[in-house]
Parts: sequence; structure tokens; C-alpha cells
Amino acid sequence: MVTTVLTAARVVGLFAALGALMRETWLLRAPGTLPIARLVQRELRPKLRAGQVALCTIAGVLLVAAPIGWSITLGDLELVRDPQWRLASILALVATVIVKVLWVLFEELAFRAAMITVLARRVGLGLGVTIALSAAAFAAAHGRDAMSAAVLIVDGIGFGVAYVATGGIRAPIAWHLSKNLAVWILTGQSTLQFATLPWRLVGESPTAWVELSFAVLIVGLTSVLLMRSMRISTPVAHREQVQS
Repeated sequence: MVTTVLTAARVVGLFAALGALMRETWLLRAPGTLPIARLVQRELRPKLRAGQVALCTIAGVLLVAAPIGWSITLGDLELVRDPQWRLASILALVATVIVKVLWVLFEELAFRAAMITVLARRVGLGLGVTIALSAAAFAAAHGRDAMSAAVLIVDGIGFGVAYVATGGIRAPIAWHLSKNLAVWILTGQSTLQFATLPWRLVGESPTAWVELSFAVLIVGLTSVLLMRSMRISTPVAHREQVQS
């Protein structure tokens, strides 16, 4: 029963994001151009204020490092060298990073750039509602258990705030990618990888409540700082400023 619910939620989340992405790319179609390229151009156009990307990058790393550091301090977790590790090829390491970058780019285009734009501008929902719905779809699409989904919803809210506050996907990409890379680097394991790292965590991993508590704290503080540096009043203000 639980597996069925998670699968259904995952399908709904993915279809919601893909539907929004298809709608946005369809509206950006033009002779002799690729709609997805125009979407990327649109999202990378807004300039950021100094420190916004750095703030998001630090937040992404802390989302992983803080609960792990907490468990290490309590003696529940230990970072040890993996005796089975062998020197991975540079190509495999580079491929892992490239795949992670491309995957984060896709998710941010779908769940933030497309979904928030569709819900806020095309449907007319308020920004708070659009951020919450995009975060819920983001969490659902990952098909995790209830507590893990709660952490992902909090993460998604942070990514959404970063998108709204900066008007583009650079800041949420920095936040999202730094978290994914931190998982891989600090734990030695993660999804979408072709190479392992020479260390791994041993012991009792941080509980879901610890992860959720740190996520709420870090996302809350980062979101407040981002909103204070907000450059535009709406995340879709620059949508018609894309050159043909």
C-alpha cells in the first residue's frame, strides 16, 4: 500500500513538472531556435547581487554537513577510509560531476523555472502558494518516505525562494547542486554517480528529525537573507525580455 502511494505521488510530481516544462518551452518556440535553449537563456539572464550565489552554496553544504557533524560530535557517526576503494579514473569523477550538474539543471528548469512561472503567471496563484506547490511536487517526484519527503519539501521551499528572490535559476542551482555534491563528497555515496570516494560514513546516520530540524533552520535563515536582497517584485517580471 505504502509503495503504491509513493509510486503514485512520484508519477504525479514528475508529470506536474514535465507538464509545466513542456508548456513553457512550447510558448518559447520560434523559427530557427530551440525552445529549451531560449528557456535557459531566459533563466540565466537576470544578474545577481553580490553574495547571493555564495549564500546559497553555503546553505546547500550546511544542509548536509550540519546533521552529519552533529552525529559525529555525539559519537554516533564516524568518517572512515573505505578499504575497498581503488583509485577511480578521472573520467569517472568528471562524468559524475557533469551528470549531477545536468540533472540539477533539469530539475530547476522543471520545478522552479517552469512550474513557478506557470502557476504564478499563467494560473495567477500567489507566490507563497506557487513555491509550496512546486516544493510539494519536487518532494513527491523523489518518491521518498514521509519524513524524507518533509525534508525535501523544506529544501524545495528554499530553492523556490531563491528563484523568486533572484528572478532566475542561478541561485537555486547553486543551492541544489552544492547540496547534492556535499552528499557525495561527505558521505562517499549518492545517486547518479559513476565513481565512489575513498571514505564513507560508519555508524548511526542522523535521524530524520535531526535532518528536518537543521533543514528548517538553514532554509529559514537563508530565505530571510535572500528575500531581504530581493531584486524584483515577481519571479516572472523578466519573462517577456527574452530576445527572439
